[in-house]
Amino acid sequence: MKLSSLLFAALLAAAGIVQAQEQGFKVDPTEVKSGYDRIKCWTQAGAGIIPDYGAILTAQKALIAKSDDYFTINRAVSRDNGVTWTEFVPQASFERQIDDRGWEYVPADSAPKWHAASKKLLTMGQRIWYKGEEIWREKVDKEATEQDPRGYVSSNSWYGVYDTETESFGTIKYLRVPKESAAVTGRFGCAQRWDLPDGDILIPVYANDPEYKGCYQIIVMRCSFDGNELVYKEEGTPVRLNIPRGFAEPQLVGYKGKFYLSLRNDIKAYLAVSDDGMTFSNPVPWTWKETGEEIGSYNTQQHWARVGDQLLLVYTRRGANNDHIIRNRAPLFVAVFCPESMALVKATEQIAVPERGAPLGNFGVTQVSDKEAWVIVAEDMQSPRFPAPDQYLDCEKHGSNNTIWLSRLTVAE
Repeated sequence: MKLSSLLFAALLAAAGIVQAQEQGFKVDPTEVKSGYDRIKCWTQAGAGIIPDYGAILTAQKALIAKSDDYFTINRAVSRDNGVTWTEFVPQASFERQIDDRGWEYVPADSAPKWHAASKKLLTMGQRIWYKGEEIWREKVDKEATEQDPRGYVSSNSWYGVYDTETESFGTIKYLRVPKESAAVTGRFGCAQRWDLPDGDILIPVYANDPEYKGCYQIIVMRCSFDGNELVYKEEGTPVRLNIPRGFAEPQLVGYKGKFYLSLRNDIKAYLAVSDDGMTFSNPVPWTWKETGEEIGSYNTQQHWARVGDQLLLVYTRRGANNDHIIRNRAPLFVAVFCPESMALVKATEQIAVPERGAPLGNFGVTQVSDKEAWVIVAEDMQSPRFPAPDQYLDCEKHGSNNTIWLSRLTVAE
């Protein structure tokens, strides 16, 4: 369902936002699906495009009253460029399972993307472990000690390939890395990878930092992919920060001969640049080009999108009458990135997805063409009263109903 321009304008006005008039791109938010049962809600929505086939949307439900307690990944299909979608179908390869020790585990954070060289839709994510009330993000399965002939072991990053014949994802696999690499604990969580012209893939993960205790470091791995197996080749210099929890959920993009990493940190969002995608500059906080002031984004994801010749960043921030949202995680904003100043152009900022009382922090961006990108996100029905059993009421009173949004970013005519 398309959001009317009048309603969208009213939501912007309520947030105290004035839309930029000369931004060079336009935003068109639509609703893919709404509704939930107040116990679980749809989360971690993302989509990928298969040429001459359609779009694949993945999402999974999570318990509202717990943190990061996820269930089987589902998929829906669109044959008309995201206008209409089939119902969600659970993917057998991506079910929540239990091992012989009583540990439960589930693949999460699916980020599907077309791999042109192999002509396959490859999705990746991280595996999360549960035992009783505990949630573990570390690698704890027995496979971690089982080496292959190269001395590689299984990491925490999973992947799967979509089969257009069965219209489902095939067997889940786990990226194997050198046992001495920090990437063994690495996780690909809602990240953006970058596919190189020769078919190799630059895969950013966040992993335990052995020097800065309690922090994560970012590692970019270069891997080959033949349409079936993802094979580790090398890794770059870690990107690190000795500030609470370090860096997480890295987003990588190539643009005009450079590579850029946008990085989540508990205190503020950061940006780093590289010539080769493996060795990055010292990260700097995200700022506005016009003033040099920090944009106010913190403790959640940012994602890249390209529309025409412009590189855009999608993000959340403080200062939008949004203190009633967990970590100010709504609305989703989008603005033009200026590589010369390594900053965002404030005058171009628009709202990509409106705030309706629910956080929008875990989301994805799908590059549809050179002129179009989608922002995909599900309203997460949690509030600052988490884990109160009725916290969803705080979201509902502002209009949220666990809607999955698809917001089109296109070149302005």
